[in-house]
Amino acid sequence: MRLNTVREYNWPMAANSPPVGQIRKAITGKNIITFTYANLLRTCEPHVYGMANGRQQILCWQLSGESQRGGIPEWRRFDLGDIRNFKITNKNFPGARPVPYPHSKWDRVILSV
Repeated sequence: MRLNTVREYNWPMAANSPPVGQIRKAITGKNIITFTYANLLRTCEPHVYGMANGRQQILCWQLSGESQRGGIPEWRRFDLGDIRNFKITNKNFPGARPVPYPHSKWDRVILSV
């Protein structure tokens, strides 16, 4: 799913969270991203940015790094307010992957690959 219009929203986020513009850039450019979440390093393909349960989240296909639960690679949702050390790499991924339920359930999709 790809939306024609993307709007910037001013939802409250932690001061050191990644700016929405950087999330948009990574999704539209299909750039692999790295960041720290729950004090664990993650390397991911960002596929969806949206709202779920009142929180800004990104859905990623985690390629490598660490995880507290489950294997890698795997689909994971991340609250933007809890992401630290966000970086866009110069590596790209080919495009959309089939997203299984419940990861496909959103209150609002703002942008997707």
